[in-house]
Amino acid sequence: MNKKHLSGLIALNLVLLIALGALSLTSQKASAQAEGGAPEYLMVAGKSRGQISNSVYITDARNQLMAVVSYDLSRRALVAIAGRNLANDLRVDADR
Repeated sequence: MNKKHLSGLIALNLVLLIALGALSLTSQKASAQAEGGAPEYLMVAGKSRGQISNSVYITDARNQLMAVVSYDLSRRALVAIAGRNLANDLRVDADR
């Protein structure tokens, strides 16, 4: 490798190092539970009682909603099995 290529690679590494340092110094505000904006989904596959095919549990973390869907082979369509409002489920009673 000649000196021209070596000095070019060193310059490129310095530019990348400066860019990485600049990005790491500009921090974003961290939030455990974001307010407003687009929903954040989490999908997990699993079994449901009484279902032949597997189900998909879809959770909207921002709006605290959950739905369970399954694929019906005879109708060739997704079928909603259940839905929950997680905010209501997680609410703690004052009497406890």
